[in-house]
Amino acid sequence: MDGACGGPASLRVLASGSRGNCSVLRVGSGKGARVALLDAGLSPRRTGEALREAGLSLASVTDIVFTHLDHDHCHPGWCSPNAAPNALTHVHRAHRGRAERMGLLYRRARVFDSTAIVEGAGGAAKFETVLASHDSLGVAVFRVKVQTGEGEAELGYATDLGHVPGAVVEHLRGVDALAIESNYCPALQEASDRPEFLKRRIMGGAGHLSNQQSAEAVARIAPKPGAPVVLLHLSEECNTPDAATAAHRASQGRLVISSQRSATPWTPIRTRASQIPKEVVVRPLQGVLWG
Repeated sequence: MDGACGGPASLRVLASGSRGNCSVLRVGSGKGARVALLDAGLSPRRTGEALREAGLSLASVTDIVFTHLDHDHCHPGWCSPNAAPNALTHVHRAHRGRAERMGLLYRRARVFDSTAIVEGAGGAAKFETVLASHDSLGVAVFRVKVQTGEGEAELGYATDLGHVPGAVVEHLRGVDALAIESNYCPALQEASDRPEFLKRRIMGGAGHLSNQQSAEAVARIAPKPGAPVVLLHLSEECNTPDAATAAHRASQGRLVISSQRSATPWTPIRTRASQIPKEVVVRPLQGVLWG
């Protein structure tokens, strides 16, 4: 069991890819800690298994914050109030209609516009939000300000973007840690046997970011020196960890590669990011398989 959470605030990607996306943000420690899922694209059962590997449980989840409600980011099992019953669900107003049709709002839920608040006695997080282009309803991009005993630190969290407009760059500029999608290698995408309409959807500016687009976005966002960069949503068919790593070679901080099949280690979110060693590639933990 990997129970070391890496400091007062830390992020762990449980799984990320087209078959399910879910990360866990832990803020604070002890009974007052907040444990927030960022998206819930795995079934509650599989999420519970992954949380146990991290020394947590479904009962410890206090919040679920959705970027959007595509099936790989919101598994239908979470529409049941019995799934993580202690958790407050946060849905952007742009996705309210879809959430109502899905039955997601039968849970204890809060609809937010520009800010979602996660707070408890041991720590708090403010999800400052801009809406970016993705399919028809868009996707919420978060600048998460976490409050702990060490002070305030900021996490950028962006996935399913298609392209990165200036408003998103400014929203995330200078964060202490950044999680951003790096979905596909263009050469592998073009060579794949996927239908042409799907390739155009992915590559057409409202689908996903290529490795090169992601690396360019990281350079424009300019996280703090030494800030960890977590790559999300790598395609199993049209990307590889080596291709993503090569595109992000210029990254100045620790590079963490997420996976569909195993969880990443905990990534600390702290203001003194410059103390984290540079040019270290961290692959997902071994032995946590999603069959």
